[in-house]
Amino acid sequence: MKKVGSIIIGLILLIGLVGCGQLKKESATEEKETGTTNEENIYLTFKDDTDAEVVLKEEPERIAVLSSDSLAMLYDLGGQAVGRLTSSSQIPEGAKDVPELGTANEINVEELVALKPDLVIGTPTFHAKLAEVLESNGIPLALLKTASFEDVKEKAKLLGKIIGTEEKAEQLLQETESKMDKISAKIPAEDEKTVMILNVTPSSISIQKENTTALEIAELLGLNNIAEELDASPKSPSTAPYSMEKMVEKQPDFIFMTIHGAEGAGLKKIETDLKENPAWASLNAVKNNQAIVLPSQLFLVNPGFHYYESMNTMASIVYPELFKNEN
Repeated sequence: MKKVGSIIIGLILLIGLVGCGQLKKESATEEKETGTTNEENIYLTFKDDTDAEVVLKEEPERIAVLSSDSLAMLYDLGGQAVGRLTSSSQIPEGAKDVPELGTANEINVEELVALKPDLVIGTPTFHAKLAEVLESNGIPLALLKTASFEDVKEKAKLLGKIIGTEEKAEQLLQETESKMDKISAKIPAEDEKTVMILNVTPSSISIQKENTTALEIAELLGLNNIAEELDASPKSPSTAPYSMEKMVEKQPDFIFMTIHGAEGAGLKKIETDLKENPAWASLNAVKNNQAIVLPSQLFLVNPGFHYYESMNTMASIVYPELFKNEN
């Protein structure tokens, strides 16, 4: 009997131990799912376009934006900024009174840090140099580029996650793509029109070879960029040196110009360097009134959710019989 009793007591103790072990396991699982461990006390982690890891411990409430593209997209998604860059590009209505921090390549770092942002959004081209000082002040920096519509789709979803408006991001992307598809469907499949796009600043003119919004829109409309075959500038692979001789030789059907900086200074540059050149009048695009300055807000910076407006604007120039520019 004693032996049987010992066995029963042993079984009871074993069951108790198993039960405790199971309880501990369930508690650990529950702890992980509810995010009570130190590792789970992070709102969002992602990699920016320099492959740097950005860690947000909480949903950011004070975002400083040093890029026109990201600023417009942030406001379209329902977000706000506590500081922004100074820009000649169109600023969202809600951001016009937001404190300015300087131009893209001349940000006032002291004023930026003084705003105490919990996230700064910049670009790899201009703002990588801010990483060290922001890190020393405990301020996360995300360097994002929006050079194409594929970038827009990626960054819209990311910004939606950051500010908690993912559903709105998906909705706006679907609406934008649907409108873009309707425009693309009207383009004649075998109509080979040629284009050359000039980049105009107050001090220089260059020919765009690749990687600009205006060229991407032209490509979406089936235009052939005849500057692709030109030799690139030594310091800028995406451009070719301006040459009136090359323009006369190539005779593009359309010449589009985008102005960087003050519009008045850019228009003066076009007048003195292009229109006053006797060869300008010999260009077919000029004879046919197809040498046109494009609106900066739709072609100089990435148009984000307004890609279809950029497409429609250019399409109404190239195919006036098929499109009406209602923007």
